[in-house]
Amino acid sequence: MAKFDTVLDQLRIDSSVLMVAFIDLNSGMKLASSGYIKNSEIHTECAVKVIKSELKTIKLLEVEDEIQDIIISTDQIYHLLYPCRGIKDVFIYLIADRSRANLALIRRGLSDTEANLLAILYNENDVQNHGLNVKSALDAHCKWRDRLVAMINGLDESFPIDKASADNECDLGKWLHSVGTSKYGDLPEFVQLMNSHRMFHSCVKQVVDVLKTQGVEAARLELGTNFKKVSAKVQNDIITFFETI
Repeated sequence: MAKFDTVLDQLRIDSSVLMVAFIDLNSGMKLASSGYIKNSEIHTECAVKVIKSELKTIKLLEVEDEIQDIIISTDQIYHLLYPCRGIKDVFIYLIADRSRANLALIRRGLSDTEANLLAILYNENDVQNHGLNVKSALDAHCKWRDRLVAMINGLDESFPIDKASADNECDLGKWLHSVGTSKYGDLPEFVQLMNSHRMFHSCVKQVVDVLKTQGVEAARLELGTNFKKVSAKVQNDIITFFETI
């Protein structure tokens, strides 16, 4: 995802910044990264755990404010974790040399970087395909996912349970099976998106089946397993596909 890489590269103009990455919280996958630090994968895994733990703590404390950022300071390093406000379940992870870093400037840079990343994702003048671009595709997927969660929690009685496994009934699926197939059916990135989207709806059906047979608590547990990973993969494949075209 070259556009994302280019945006992140701007943060590394500051020589104190050793590495910066754009990370999906659910899967732990790097959507883009710039720079290098030893054991970066381990650092990323730990950063995901820290964010999740903090979000859980905030929820338990019933704090309504959003997390602005999380800063972990060691003798030599700053670790900055910056949840993106405009992109659900995504955060920026930056590692800087503490001896050379200006923390205030780095935090301002993170805010600018988030705005630039959002501009790439949500620019209505970006690639448009009969009503669907990267923003509307991501929104369509997240809307369906969130409706399923709301249904399990008793907040959405209109969720179409009987169509849960159909991958051509949601807004994204309708586009994939019509305009998408006719225009981009031969692209490997499109085929990958089709497959992951089909797998996602298979997982939706599995969650619904668990709800019917085992109840609400079991369904909630099912949401936290393979369902989360497949949902995150669909989001990643949407971004990859629209970057390609």
